[in-house]
Amino acid sequence: MTKRGGGVEKLRQAGLKFTSDAKPGGNLLNGNSFVLTGTLTRFSREEVSDLIRKNGGTVSSAVSSKTTYLLAGEKPGSKLKKAKKLGITILAESEFLKMLNL
Repeated sequence: MTKRGGGVEKLRQAGLKFTSDAKPGGNLLNGNSFVLTGTLTRFSREEVSDLIRKNGGTVSSAVSSKTTYLLAGEKPGSKLKKAKKLGITILAESEFLKMLNL
């Protein structure tokens, strides 16, 4: 049996450098805008915001007609009422994590 592979390593040894312009994460949330409200239990708001951005979404501080999802933690504030009025999809933290396969 012959050993396969090693081609990439040989190229590196020859001086070829591998780089990528690709953003870390993916595009699972591409084109979706999120607003966060309430207390999140598994991640901090900053961590969730980073997850959204790394997966192609955007984060806003205010609910508007352009908002795709409201991520609602415990004790959500007035943003929940506004999101309901505008017909925006409201996600629990567990539903959001399922979107990202976490």
